[in-house]
Formats: sequence, structure tokens, C-alpha cells
Amino acid sequence: MAKIINQKEFLEISKTDDLLIIDFFAEWCGACKMLAPEYEKFGKNNPELNLAKVDIDKESELALNFNIRGVPTIVAFKNGKEIKRITGYQTESALKDFLDGIK
Repeated sequence: MAKIINQKEFLEISKTDDLLIIDFFAEWCGACKMLAPEYEKFGKNNPELNLAKVDIDKESELALNFNIRGVPTIVAFKNGKEIKRITGYQTESALKDFLDGIK
């Protein structure tokens, strides 16, 4: 299961050169609720990935830093820098295509 992280945890894990994929979400967001099981399935089928989640209402400063304007938004980071993003509900297949576009 993807861990919900805060800004401090983001700063710690984003320093590595590992690929980090974050789902920026909100508890009140219907599309986010639909995405959650797809994101979890994607993580289970790609255990080598570092997946996390950020609640934009609890971590608004982090969401603002990355210009998150809508949720859900999935952002891929490498060395703390954004390399790709997608917004809106995604199926596990679409998440795989997103990942393939990064590699």
C-alpha cells in the first residue's frame, strides 16, 4: 500500500535517485477514490517502484510547490525534480503507460 507522506518525508525520500511516483489526492475527491484501488494494484504489480500519496488538504504547501491545480494528479520525480505528470482518474493500464513513458 502506498504510504501517505508529509513534506518532511517527501524531502527525505526525494533526495535519492530512485524514481518516486506520488498521487496528490483529497479525501473529498470522487475521482481520487476511484483511482485509489487502481494505484494500489499498480503498486502491487510494480513492487520495485517507490509509490506515495500526498493529501493536498493536509499538505497544501507541498501541493502549491508543485502547482497541483486538480486532483488526482500523479507526478513522477527523480532526484527531487518533476519529470512527468498526469491528471485525473487513471486505470492501472494507463498508469503502466505513464511509467513506460518515463523509462
